[in-house]
Amino acid sequence: MQYRKTFKVKCSAKTALAYIADFRSLIDWEPSVLSVVQTHGQAPGVGAEYRIVMRFMGRESSMQYRCTDYAGDHAILIGQGDGFSAYDRINVRVLPHGCEVTYFTDITLTTVLGRVLHPLIAVVFGFNVRKAVGHLKQRLDALA
Repeated sequence: MQYRKTFKVKCSAKTALAYIADFRSLIDWEPSVLSVVQTHGQAPGVGAEYRIVMRFMGRESSMQYRCTDYAGDHAILIGQGDGFSAYDRINVRVLPHGCEVTYFTDITLTTVLGRVLHPLIAVVFGFNVRKAVGHLKQRLDALA
């Protein structure tokens, strides 16, 4: 399942990237996230690792994410959970009054049941992504 959302915010590109790529902020804008603990490294930055506990479709699961790339205009975080993996890429572009953020995520379901339920999971996940992006945009605008 791939999702790409692009939106404009009032804060600087540097501020937006630092906030989003530090996955401890997920608790503030991703409604399905129950807890986040940084387990390694310094955030935001390459080598930072996070243990995330979330609830999706009534089921609680955990995931380990690692930042593998962090530069002035993008960050990449790769996650592994029970029955799925994730690749998240955050791009920022400077605008005259703020920045443009593109958040791309690619979720791969690795179990037979996950692949069977893929159409239902995709619909629910898509709804969650739209909700999360709305929250994220509000948080970033508040940082301006």
